[in-house]
Amino acid sequence: DPDPLVRGLVVNTAEAEQVRLIFNLYDQLGCLRKVEIEAHRLRLRSKLHQSVAGKTRGNAILTRGMLHHLLTNPIYRGLIRHKQLLWPGQHDAIVAEELWDRVQAKLIEKSARPRGPAASLEDATSSPLGGKLRDETGDRLTPTHTQRHGKHFRYYVSSRLLKGTGIADPSAWRLPARAFDTVVANLVAEHLQRAAIAHKVVSAPDMVTTERISRAVDPILVALRDLETPMLAALIDTVRVGRDHVAIQLDRTALANRLTLPPDALDDALLAFEAPFSLRRRGIEAKIIAASLATTADPNLHKTLLSAHRWLGALKANRSIIEIARESGHSESYIRTRLPLALLSPRIQAAILNGSIGPAITVDSVVHADLPSDWAEQERRLGLPPR
Repeated sequence: DPDPLVRGLVVNTAEAEQVRLIFNLYDQLGCLRKVEIEAHRLRLRSKLHQSVAGKTRGNAILTRGMLHHLLTNPIYRGLIRHKQLLWPGQHDAIVAEELWDRVQAKLIEKSARPRGPAASLEDATSSPLGGKLRDETGDRLTPTHTQRHGKHFRYYVSSRLLKGTGIADPSAWRLPARAFDTVVANLVAEHLQRAAIAHKVVSAPDMVTTERISRAVDPILVALRDLETPMLAALIDTVRVGRDHVAIQLDRTALANRLTLPPDALDDALLAFEAPFSLRRRGIEAKIIAASLATTADPNLHKTLLSAHRWLGALKANRSIIEIARESGHSESYIRTRLPLALLSPRIQAAILNGSIGPAITVDSVVHADLPSDWAEQERRLGLPPR
């Protein structure tokens, strides 16, 4: 209550709407990780507190732990916890009883799920590329799994091997599924990040749309790099694996929905791409070798540019340099000196991504170039041809 003489809770209407939204998201999605991603996309933040001395805390990105605490806090149901007991509070409930009960039941069900071998089997049989993967002959690669020494292993296997007709066929594939899922997820994440940096997500970009797309892409990249299989399964239309490359076709509607864009706004070139790919052996279990999409003479420059954009996104989300440095394993000075790569002119960044920047331009040469903020002058100093 704003009156210091009154000891009681008063509902903050705006914040109550956010609380109800989070409860509804979990009711719909049933997964804290998915709620975390959606909350990031919607730019939901934790409550902002200001002390009498004027110091502020809160207003942070909602993590899974924070979301779980919020979803299990009885205060939103109009109750007060005292020790191990709940008592009716004097404040109004924010969340309806039916919604509260559904969410608590789902949380309890999740926490009761088995760990260990049973959970491993569930993970082992979940193949996000099932039904979407073919080889160069057009043969479907079918998900399968086996168990060895108490552990489960997933594979994508050419159908002709399963039918017994490809035993001596060196063109048949037996891909270790988790490794291949990881490769495809990382390739899609890199492809989307490159497109966002180069403003090539939509066919007719503008300043407002570009900024919004950049924010919308971030949670997708997080989910893909964490190998969230529902996200990977939704975004992939088809994958065709060949002797020396993998061709990936994205699902236009699914991607547009996650970027909150009309499907026909997406650039057609965004939806299909290829990357170098090979195996050490074929027809039996093999090690996957997949190259980055970069073709630049200095692959470290390409990698650092992508990292700089991730760090910039973290800063925009109110993460500190100290936190970013600790999580990335680099020093604070390393982060500070390389962050400006994300602010280079779009032409320079596009040239780094497509490999046309030239072998003489390296991370060190850019970091120590003392480039001005004027994009045209940056381009002149780094040797790009005039517009």
